[in-house]
Amino acid sequence: MQMNKALTTTGIYRPGQPPQLFPEYDVHLNRMQELAFLIGDRLLSMPPGTLASVSETRKVGVVTLTGKFETVMLEHYSPLQSDDDVQWFCFTKQTYQDCDWGGEEQIDEIIVQLEHWLALPVFTEIQPAQRLQTLAKGLEDWIENHESSRPS
Repeated sequence: MQMNKALTTTGIYRPGQPPQLFPEYDVHLNRMQELAFLIGDRLLSMPPGTLASVSETRKVGVVTLTGKFETVMLEHYSPLQSDDDVQWFCFTKQTYQDCDWGGEEQIDEIIVQLEHWLALPVFTEIQPAQRLQTLAKGLEDWIENHESSRPS
C-alpha cells in the first residue's frame, strides 16, 4: 500500500466557467503537505497508535483510508473525547472531508511546527492504539452509506 502524497490545488469551480485558481495560496498549502508527508513516512515505521506531537494542540498520525495510507492531523485531541468530537483531517483532499486550513498565516504557523518537529521529533501515543484507524473506518462507513443511499 502506498502513502497518498497528492498535493492540493485550490480553486473555485463553477459550471461553464474557467476555474479560479489560487497558486500563491497553494505554495503555502503544498509546503505544509510536503512536510506532513515526511512525518507520515517516519510514522509508518512506528508501532500503531504512534503520533507526532507537533505542538501542544496538534498531533500528526497515519491511517489507512480508501486503500491508501493518509497522513492526518488531530487538533485539540483529548483521550476523553467521544469519537464524534475528535477533530481530525487528512492532509490530502478527501471526498466529504472538508478542511479549512485557514489563511496563509495559519498555514505558515503549522509549517513552522512541522519543521520544528522534523528537527526535534517528539512522539506520543493515542489510546487505544487503533483509535485513529477506527475514526478513519467510521468515515469510510459513512461515505459508503451516504453514497449507497443517493439516487442513481
